[in-house]
Amino acid sequence: MNAGIQAGSGVIQILKKRYPKALRKATDEYAYSEAFKVALPGKKAQPVRRRLFEELCAGRAPTEEHHLIAHLVDHQKFPIVFTTNFDQLTEVALSTRCSPQPQVYMYDEDIEPPEYSVDVPKLVKLHGDFLFDDMANLEDELRQRLHENMRSKLLSY
Repeated sequence: MNAGIQAGSGVIQILKKRYPKALRKATDEYAYSEAFKVALPGKKAQPVRRRLFEELCAGRAPTEEHHLIAHLVDHQKFPIVFTTNFDQLTEVALSTRCSPQPQVYMYDEDIEPPEYSVDVPKLVKLHGDFLFDDMANLEDELRQRLHENMRSKLLSY
């Protein structure tokens, strides 16, 4: 949020303003996933959702917090960062501060076991990236993204 990107409640407010006929209840009566399901349901709406996040993330730069995380990773305080954010601010900070460059993972099948390449910083984008049409906003999309394979890797890390 310090980077100026809306949190879930702010995104719901934006959806309510843009799709008032779909979102008839008060803003605070919607959960994040529910608001997307009502306003922009299904895979056909995925490009519209992606454009919304492109708009929200445009012109944003990493904050002190992003750089602090990158500093800690670069100094091997922890080898991996898990994020639910769709933006690319964490990877920008990691890329500018870390050597070697970080590996970015968006799909559970791509994640290496923790004993592989321990010296390479890793960033796992649990919900995807706004640049791709398969980011996860809806509950069923989240369940599809977090397969048992991902759960076991999260636990092992």
